[in-house]
Amino acid sequence: MLLFTAEGLLRSIHRSTTKGIWGAYQTICHESYLRWLYTQNEINENYIAYIKNGWLLKEDFLYCRRAPGNTCLSALKTMNQGSIYSPINNSKGCGGIMRIAPAGLLFHNITEHAFQIAAELAAITHGHPSGYLPAGYLSALISYINNGVTLTESILKTNEILKEYSGYEETLIAVQKAINLYKQGEPSFEKVELLGGGWVAEEALSISIYCALCYQNDFEKAINLSINHSGDSDSTGSITGNIVGLMVGKEG
Repeated sequence: MLLFTAEGLLRSIHRSTTKGIWGAYQTICHESYLRWLYTQNEINENYIAYIKNGWLLKEDFLYCRRAPGNTCLSALKTMNQGSIYSPINNSKGCGGIMRIAPAGLLFHNITEHAFQIAAELAAITHGHPSGYLPAGYLSALISYINNGVTLTESILKTNEILKEYSGYEETLIAVQKAINLYKQGEPSFEKVELLGGGWVAEEALSISIYCALCYQNDFEKAINLSINHSGDSDSTGSITGNIVGLMVGKEG
């Protein structure tokens, strides 16, 4: 889904640069997510025909089920496009945040936009503020880091953007829990469990921030810490990888 997010956003930018029209990124990304749904054998080819023109559909390795999130599946199968102002459900599962990293890279020039666009894209499938605001948070965090801001400073700056949105409290509390745990000293797998299971978005964000803070310069240790818990470890591993991978670069 991260790849299909990138595809949708790149198509949106292409449309903007070639036609001078911006603003349809939600619809274009929704269509891209429907193409992802097709790779999961969850949508009839008759329904997908009018948008079946994305290049990712040509990649055979994507036609495989890798434990897709139930909310992502159920929301997209309605064919309806959820939004912040017209939520499709009340879910705060981590399916919105785990796919959103490309927004932070593509819109790094204006971090507030990176936050807003990511939150709007997550809201396509996840209608609870704690489902889409953590996605905005991660995108803003990546935007700042991409511009050379330290992780600690990026967290502080992103907190201020977060507070501008309604329903921010759960996400801010989860982030603060990660910071407090980090300050308690030596990291451990047992400490990760204290932040929850990562099944919901604010917990997935919290776990990933904690692991990234603990091992800011060691990708392998950060990933190991982020996946050795009893919860949604593939999502927390992915999100931690988004953050730390950007900090250490391709060489790391």
